[in-house]
Amino acid sequence: MKKQILLSILCAVVILMTGCQTEVDTKVERPAVLDVKDSTTVAVMPFKGTTEMAKILDDGTYNVQLYRNIDGLTSNPLKLDDEERIASAMTEALINNFEKTGRFSIVSSRLVSHAMAEKTKVPADLVVTGGLTYFGTALQNEQRQSTDKKGGNVRRTTYYWRDITLTVMYFVYETKTNTLLDNREVKYTLSSDPTPERVFVPEAADMAINQVKELSRLIVKDFIPYTEEVALTLLFHKDTAMKTASTNAQLGKIDLAIEQFQRIYDNKGYFEAGYNTAVLLQALGKPEEAYKRMSEVYARFNNDKAKRALIILEQEIASKNKLQTQKIE
Repeated sequence: MKKQILLSILCAVVILMTGCQTEVDTKVERPAVLDVKDSTTVAVMPFKGTTEMAKILDDGTYNVQLYRNIDGLTSNPLKLDDEERIASAMTEALINNFEKTGRFSIVSSRLVSHAMAEKTKVPADLVVTGGLTYFGTALQNEQRQSTDKKGGNVRRTTYYWRDITLTVMYFVYETKTNTLLDNREVKYTLSSDPTPERVFVPEAADMAINQVKELSRLIVKDFIPYTEEVALTLLFHKDTAMKTASTNAQLGKIDLAIEQFQRIYDNKGYFEAGYNTAVLLQALGKPEEAYKRMSEVYARFNNDKAKRALIILEQEIASKNKLQTQKIE
């Protein structure tokens, strides 16, 4: 605790003694990457192997057909065992990761399939589906030469490893408006560690399963609002009162710093004081007020820094509004 206090004092002294710009750290809650609005239920349809995915994609209208027919192809030719394992692991990992969020309830894929077959309302707000579009593997080997330091004998050892290439395509649908929120194709090229023991080379499916589990985590992450740490920069001015206000801002006394900067702006008309007032309002999570203040400053000084700040603040306001639509009552 003493070390933290000393560090804060040292920072304050440095700011007062130098012309360094001050950074104020703040945390901003961001909306989910996908516009999931207030959705609370999700269904993960069983992921498919390459043969079934090829049939789906060949129809040329996969944006609609995939959503409607993904569960109606289970009677198609059997998939390879490895592909079945990978596709099943992907489906299971997605379900598990959605459950861990605490936000989404899982709706059975069978219920969704039945609703689509009967042309009734789909009982899930969101539907995630997809499959493997490519899966290939090759066992590789090479001889490596080593020399015994003592006897100088040359020894040749064969090392083995496995290469795999995996491509996964997935789709996210919002069912209330029948909107495609996202569709991506992700490709991985992986190699196992070389080993002189062929028996220790991992199976292709095991390598791929580890990768799709990580992919499922990243997919689900796009459905959840998150918190981002942001560093906001205050402008420097040699005026002692400006330095004091900057020091208070860095020490976390944001409200006091705003009062001080506003007072300086009103009395002395420094551009930096008005700019910093707006930035600190942004740090308090008040982008609308910050935008209003920065607009006044820009109208007065026509400064490019204020213009750029206004663009950022517009984005912050849009982000905040989007986040509000994703809140669950």
